[in-house]
Amino acid sequence: MAQHIFVYHAVEDGFEPSATTLPRRRLSEHCRVLSDLGWRAVRVDEMIQGADDGTFCITVDDAYTSLLDIVTVCERHGWRGTVFVPTGYVGKEASWDVGAWRGHRHLDWEGLRDVAAAGWEIGIHGHTHTALTDKPIAAARQELRCALSVIQQELGVVATSLAYPFGAASKALAEMAQAIGFRRGVTMEPSLVEERHSPLLLPRWPVYRMDTAAHLRARLCGAPWLKRLERARLRTIQRFSQGTRVRMSGKTNVISDAAEQTYVE
Repeated sequence: MAQHIFVYHAVEDGFEPSATTLPRRRLSEHCRVLSDLGWRAVRVDEMIQGADDGTFCITVDDAYTSLLDIVTVCERHGWRGTVFVPTGYVGKEASWDVGAWRGHRHLDWEGLRDVAAAGWEIGIHGHTHTALTDKPIAAARQELRCALSVIQQELGVVATSLAYPFGAASKALAEMAQAIGFRRGVTMEPSLVEERHSPLLLPRWPVYRMDTAAHLRARLCGAPWLKRLERARLRTIQRFSQGTRVRMSGKTNVISDAAEQTYVE
């Protein structure tokens, strides 16, 4: 399959201490350089088993309003990608991101329809953006079934790709996700995709604010030692970016069980 999956979150100009928020010029630089190198971005559901054909997957987690900017930049290069939506927060402030410097707003349903019309795949990022490994398996199943129902009801889309919130996944979760209809699942493990990886536990390269086009080139076509260096660097960043998940684990989620039940058959 395509050997690389990149994950972006938000693009925003001005001062922003969040590691996952990129300036718009940096996103444009990434896309321009990779396009000039002959690389082409595809959707997660377009990944072809065994292919090493100069394609990579571009994914966007959380579906903030800046997703529209990302889609526009990708369109200039003829690229499409996959967006993973936390369905309980569509059109709302990201109140789940406790302690965030700047509260990003999630794109509304009209905006998501425009994204789907632009050829992007709509995937699931949970309903409440809670780490599924922090829930009993039955509650995690309910959360995903709820999200699937919301997407189908609002967009008429049967979602088949899943991004585990915070990248928190397990073999049991992957098996459950597959059983309820998901065909692909992506984590936040920084690595290239290899044959040994389960389709429901695929690694992704996180893209952080400080990442230049040279960092992305190293992941795509760098020497093995460069890829190892990138993995080590990204894992170090991740160790210092778990605050939101830790704070959420002790916080009652604003999306109630009753709201979930509205969409669960």
